[in-house]
Amino acid sequence: MPAIHNIRKQLQFLYLAGFVLMAVVRSANGLWLGLADPVLYADTYNLVTWGLRLSGFLHWLTQHPVVFGLLDIAYVVLNLGIIATALFRPFNRCILLLLCYNFCYASIAAACGLHTVEMQLSWLLMPLLFLHIHEKHWIQLFHFMRAFFLFYFASAGIWKLLRGSLFSKEHFVNVLLLQHKELLALDPDGWQAEGIYWLVNHPLVCQLVFVLATAIELFFLAGFFTLRFDRLLFWLYVAFVVADIFLMRILYAETIPLAMVLLFSAQLQEKVEHIMNPAKATIPGR
Repeated sequence: MPAIHNIRKQLQFLYLAGFVLMAVVRSANGLWLGLADPVLYADTYNLVTWGLRLSGFLHWLTQHPVVFGLLDIAYVVLNLGIIATALFRPFNRCILLLLCYNFCYASIAAACGLHTVEMQLSWLLMPLLFLHIHEKHWIQLFHFMRAFFLFYFASAGIWKLLRGSLFSKEHFVNVLLLQHKELLALDPDGWQAEGIYWLVNHPLVCQLVFVLATAIELFFLAGFFTLRFDRLLFWLYVAFVVADIFLMRILYAETIPLAMVLLFSAQLQEKVEHIMNPAKATIPGR
């Protein structure tokens, strides 16, 4: 199906562009394994990262920083090389190997406190869409990826409801104070610190911001029932990520490439329906 081939190629180009941009940002902020000095182990409930620590392998890596640098280089070369090659020819085995390497790299980076695994979802999942498989299976995989992303974001809102934090006036105030404690202590006169202080001193506004953010997260549940809002959901997610950078100093921009499945879902559905029901395309006024 040419439509699937075109969508896959567009996603590959977007993946490559996003990966290059990510590499530039990481380089500018010293967020590569080889640039981490000192390496600060992160507390995490991920069994893989705990295994890295308990086995002593992570400690061995910190004693050999050159290996960290080699892991970074391999990460960039493999992602750009394999995905770029897959633009011109089927490269399924190498893509599967790339997925394994990306998972190992993401686990090591998470254990070292550089990035959480969630921040690296695009590089952990999107290569699956570049596999040359049967069209039916590719469409199923695409919709699984879309559903996974919707659940990933909406689950944050569901968790706030289940914990009851959405109904606590002090919760988000405390989150802001905890998240920005270093900033408030070291640069209390900066524009960002002043903004945080303003929100803390206006708890009602702070709570409204928290409720609005939760409402946006829960709105993604609508995607499980219709494709109609997918483009809106994508731009809401981009706006949320940008706001998170300024309000929480959390960089989730690397997940945006995965969110781009929302831009192609309606297009893919139209192509599939056209092929399955070609008579609809000939009805005047449709």
